[in-house]
Amino acid sequence: MVDVTGAFDVAQFVTLAEDAIAGVLARGRTPLVVGGTGFYLAALTRGLPLTPPGDSAVREQVEADLSARGLDALLVDIQALNPAEAARMERNPRRVVRALEIHRLTGRFPGEFGRRAPASSTR
Repeated sequence: MVDVTGAFDVAQFVTLAEDAIAGVLARGRTPLVVGGTGFYLAALTRGLPLTPPGDSAVREQVEADLSARGLDALLVDIQALNPAEAARMERNPRRVVRALEIHRLTGRFPGEFGRRAPASSTR
């Protein structure tokens, strides 16, 4: 479906998976969705996150902060602004960087954007 060197993201996965599921259902069969990451499966079953796209320059600034100050300091920053978001980070540096990138761009954290409703075929 995608060349191993090509770009692929959760939105593309959801579109392809929803189309495949619809095709299976149209043939009167039961689709099985197996494997993949929890993030991709959640996007398929609960809907795509409505988080805006990132910005590489802002991401680089946050990554520099991570290198200079460390994960714990960035988590303290998030905790001070939004304790629920800090708990959602699960000490995952990639999530922390993404959360702070989006917050610097929008003033909101990723968890505050909600999700697009999933296709009815995936419920």
